[in-house]
Amino acid sequence: MTRLFLVLLATGLIVAGPAGSRPLSEADYLSPKLAPVLTGSRLKQKRANVPASVTVIDRQMIEASGARDIPRLLRLVPGMIVGHEGDRIGVAYHGNTDIYSRRLQVLVDGRSVYTPTVGGMEWYEFPVAIEDIERIEVIRGPNGAAYGSNSFSAVINIITRHPLTAQGIMARVEGGEGRYRRAVVRHGGVRGPLSWRMTAVEQSSAGFRGRLDDNRRYLFDLRSEYRLPAASRFEFSLGATGGIHGKGGGSSTDPYRNAHKRANYQYLRWVRDFGAGEELSLRFYRNFHRESDTYPVLISGVLPYTFSLGMQMERLNLELQHSRRLSRDFRLVWGVELRRDHVRGEVDFGLFGNNRITNGLERLYVNAEYIPHPAWVVNAGMMYEHSDFVGGDVSPRLALNYHINRHHTLRFIHSRAIRIPAALEDSADAVVRITTPALTDIRIVGNRNLRPEQVRSSEIGYFGRLWRGRLTVDMRLFRERIRDIISFYTDEQNYTDSVDNAAKTFINDGFTNISGWEFHADYRPSRGFRMVLGFSRVRSSGRIREHLYSNGSKRYFDLGRSMPGRVWSLLLSRRLARRASISATFYRFTPVEWSGGDNTGNVSTLDLRYAKRFRQGRGNGKLEVIVQDAAGRYIDFDNDFVFRPRLLISYTYRY
Repeated sequence: MTRLFLVLLATGLIVAGPAGSRPLSEADYLSPKLAPVLTGSRLKQKRANVPASVTVIDRQMIEASGARDIPRLLRLVPGMIVGHEGDRIGVAYHGNTDIYSRRLQVLVDGRSVYTPTVGGMEWYEFPVAIEDIERIEVIRGPNGAAYGSNSFSAVINIITRHPLTAQGIMARVEGGEGRYRRAVVRHGGVRGPLSWRMTAVEQSSAGFRGRLDDNRRYLFDLRSEYRLPAASRFEFSLGATGGIHGKGGGSSTDPYRNAHKRANYQYLRWVRDFGAGEELSLRFYRNFHRESDTYPVLISGVLPYTFSLGMQMERLNLELQHSRRLSRDFRLVWGVELRRDHVRGEVDFGLFGNNRITNGLERLYVNAEYIPHPAWVVNAGMMYEHSDFVGGDVSPRLALNYHINRHHTLRFIHSRAIRIPAALEDSADAVVRITTPALTDIRIVGNRNLRPEQVRSSEIGYFGRLWRGRLTVDMRLFRERIRDIISFYTDEQNYTDSVDNAAKTFINDGFTNISGWEFHADYRPSRGFRMVLGFSRVRSSGRIREHLYSNGSKRYFDLGRSMPGRVWSLLLSRRLARRASISATFYRFTPVEWSGGDNTGNVSTLDLRYAKRFRQGRGNGKLEVIVQDAAGRYIDFDNDFVFRPRLLISYTYRY
């Protein structure tokens, strides 16, 4: 049955005629794909004026992809790869691949959501349902001038749906192979100046075949807006996620067990619009994450010992931002930001959880756009930030956009960005005692003298709209020089114990040089057909320390192996007659060896989707049949976690 479905779907994409096929109108050109970009410089800008290469994944692409998580969507970004290790998902752009996505800045409506413990992302606990995403703007390249540390290789800004665009009731139920079950309920309403939407999600899965990594998760999210007099408003959001994840390798020291995770956030923003391009906003948010992973082990096969990997973090952030147009040709945005991260780990920051690590961060930034001539746009920006871990640093950017004509634009960009060490890298003190209470088998030691990683990036870009706007093209030639990479290595020279086990620690001993080009095209010859193509070709060289031996000799890992030379992505979507649609998403990358993972070999995936909309009573229904990973088995991080084709069936009702 699955093979028959694949044949029918592929045939439909090739030969079926789209319903209502016609050339695009001017209204079609004003689609979300061509809407102003918000993420490039914190100013609302036309695509041709943005000082960066931008990939926009809009609502239409999200639905056509059939994706049920954000990392699968990010495969549509040129040069971006995704890897899975059970309940951990790594997203990497331009190498230095690890499972924690340390070098990406991830925002939800401008709120930073990466965790300060390891400096990365918990994608499985992401606080947004895929149904509530309006668009995703991905800045391909460093953007420290606008968003500071962690905006090292790329910035992912997830923009959620405004309450006024999600009114009424929506319910979705879906299921599939691997005991996959998912239910979503959303309600949006308006009462006077107040508008809101509320979403609840419950999901479970058996995980990977042959692994005891089943999981159950829940999510609740509220976004609301209250309009005030004098062109001002309050935006308020809160959310909570949590779940249980199966873990363990089945050994006496790593038994099968359930780990518990939960997270929540609160967000409040006041905005005053003065008109004439001037806006003032004050934003506060709090992020909280806690993980509990406690299990007994046997010491010397007899004495029970309770081993805990619990960890929790809290982030408090306050930001004032002011944007203003000073003249017809000059406008700027500036702001100040205060942040406090509090981290506690029962193993990672001191045995029995007695240590609490705090990192304060202060920021001052300014970004300006100047148009001295209709053919030229100058973007200049700077972020100064001071961290308790590493002190002060500056991330500048200078960009020049040249409009050849109203359809073709060249970009010239040079920037510098940094990544501040995460709490684990700076302050780890992990002592695991499983032989006798007096002996140490594993130790992880932080380094308080680490410097921030730094990248210098230069690029020449092109943005064009061809064939009366039916084809949009974004190309980028780039060169990046990364220095002071923080390596996690084994140190036999400075740390040994009575059982002759060396400690793992951190040091700035790594570099890489990256160059290449990327291509992104969005082709829509008619209302019923769309093709989105991405390609990346990258060359890299560099190394990072892996081992320091007792005699002082060192072993390094070749960072050229941590980056695929080529990455392809392709999304095809076609509207059929009778309110049906059909789509396919293809993704491929050449071999890569993740840090802490295995060599993936060539990875190719294919997701297929058929959707049928229909009237049902006083509402509308939609039936979807999705085949994920239809191209066959593959691994994208670790040989123990194998993807296989999976059939999903989904039903959605809107009233």
